[in-house]
Amino acid sequence: MKRKNIRICIMRVGGTNCDEETRRVFDSLGVKAEVVHTRSIIEKRNLLDYHGLVFPGGFAYGDYVRAGAIWADILRDELGDLLHRFVESQRPVLGICNGFQVLIETGLLPGFGTREGSVEMALA
Repeated sequence: MKRKNIRICIMRVGGTNCDEETRRVFDSLGVKAEVVHTRSIIEKRNLLDYHGLVFPGGFAYGDYVRAGAIWADILRDELGDLLHRFVESQRPVLGICNGFQVLIETGLLPGFGTREGSVEMALA
């Protein structure tokens, strides 16, 4: 696949940051990256239209310990099966800072957690 045909979803919510910087990096590589609010993906159910997914850093929904847990709960409840289909199709997923917490909390990080949402790893 040519770079210009690759679409990356940079998912965001209130409190995330580095989403625009991440978009610019993909743009500099000739890859089409879009910053998309989680609510939009939930409403449109179009996650599988993308070839890659990024959860950016920041403090999703606030500057708290395990800030990614709130975002992860929403993702599991609203997009659980769709997210797992995305990952199972072997499309790349990147979690930056708080976004990495989201990967752990959702059970999307291979080898950690389950689809039922029990967390087997935490960052300290």
